[in-house]
Amino acid sequence: METIEIQIRKRAGHGSGEAGRLRRSGIIPGVLYGGSFDEAVSVEVDHLVYEHKISRTGSSQIFVLQSDDSDLSGQMALVRDMQIEPIKGKALHIDFLALKTGEKIRVEVPIKITGQSPAVKLGEAVLSQMINDVEVECLPREIPSEILLDVSNLGTGDSLTIGDLVLPPEVELKSDTHIAVVTALSKKRMAADADAADAAGAEGAEAGAEGAAAEGGAAGDAGE
Repeated sequence: METIEIQIRKRAGHGSGEAGRLRRSGIIPGVLYGGSFDEAVSVEVDHLVYEHKISRTGSSQIFVLQSDDSDLSGQMALVRDMQIEPIKGKALHIDFLALKTGEKIRVEVPIKITGQSPAVKLGEAVLSQMINDVEVECLPREIPSEILLDVSNLGTGDSLTIGDLVLPPEVELKSDTHIAVVTALSKKRMAADADAADAAGAEGAEAGAEGAAAEGGAAGDAGE
């Protein structure tokens, strides 16, 4: 995976008041921890850096920090967590995880479906992807940007699991290999299931109406 350089600064101020002041001036507060750092370091990132670089990447993207501070400059890091304002979608806080060269790390990597299922091509099935990411462990610079899963041989009703993913030799799979990633759902089976559900619903409604009518009749007889 290619790394992305981002500008970052050490942050002197602390507290919610200081964080609010930074956000109003277009700066996002954050923290850098892990790696060779014994204690977490308060940092800040310009909102434009977030918009143009950080927000457009996935959770497995490696950033190389550029800073006037020698402790930060050249440090590799991942974005481990972000606090996002729910209404406007603005970043409120970013947690960076510092990485050590030569030390393996676990990350979530996106799965990309490739090829076309013949069952889907013939109109017999619909492709359903159940999970979008898989957990792997490897050295920081060996983190794949995505893992491909070819569905070219997937027939109607067939599934591919995490165990079917092909990973580079230096990348170790950590997710449960039995979990299904994608299935070619039969259109006929889906239609039959929908019809059965509709029939069951209609029977339930009819039984409910008959029960209500019977109760009403019994109440009328009791009142006479």
